[in-house]
Formats: sequence, structure tokens, C-alpha cells
Amino acid sequence: MGSHFASSPFLQKELERPGIRQIVSSTEILGGHINFNILATTTKFHTANPKAYAAYLAAMQEATDTINKDKRAAAELYIRMTKDKSSVDEILKIMNASGEYNFNQRPEGICG
Repeated sequence: MGSHFASSPFLQKELERPGIRQIVSSTEILGGHINFNILATTTKFHTANPKAYAAYLAAMQEATDTINKDKRAAAELYIRMTKDKSSVDEILKIMNASGEYNFNQRPEGICG
């Protein structure tokens, strides 16, 4: 018997297998929404590379806006880029899971 944590879409694929069950979720552990990805840099890099830092933030905002504008297109892009064998509808189901995912730039559920 074993256990591990998994992220989407791997979590949902695992839960479809017989004998696999979810005991706890990250939102239960942390008490609410969390960010799927957290990225950080040093003050030194930020100060030395303001154009690169600004370009990165702009690209992340563009990606976030693209996802929120057309989740189907985002799911199609995800499948094309990752070569995932899931259907677009399977990925959309994960993206639209009630209360699971917010696509935004606002930090949520950060401990500290």
C-alpha cells in the first residue's frame, strides 16, 4: 500500500483507476484555494533585469487572460504542446472543476 500527491491532470487520471481513492486534497490541507504554480526570483535578479522581469510578468498575464477568455482553446493548446492523450472535453472538465482552480495572478493559500 502506498500514497502520494499528484497534480492535474494526473490526479484525475489516477482516480479513474479501480482501487484508487483520494484521502485528502491540497485545498483541504491548506484551507482553501492555492496557486498551481508559484514562481519567484531574487531581488538581485529583479533589480538587474527590469525589462526581462516585466516581459515575464506580461507573458504570464497574457497566458492567464488567454485561458480565461477561451478555456477550450487553452485545453486544445495544452494537448497539442504536451501531447497528452486526453480529450479536450476531459481537460475542460478538469479546468472547470467547481471550486478547484482559479486562473489568476493573485497569490492564494500561501503559508507564511
